Amino acid sequence: MPRAPERATPAVLARQSAPGFRAVGLAEPDPGLLWDVLMPADTTGATQRDRLRNAKAPAR
Repeated sequence: MPRAPERATPAVLARQSAPGFRAVGLAEPDPGLLWDVLMPADTTGATQRDRLRNAKAPAR
């Protein structure tokens, strides 16, 4: 059986106009990337984006 193509983007972060985000999609589940992100806070969206970037899961 052929393998599925690898995903170029391991994470998707759906942003919104407020400082937070609407949703996070991960190609591979990793709850540790989401735990302890304060919600809602002025830094929520930036904190989550930075956490994904630092985990080598750059958000699109």
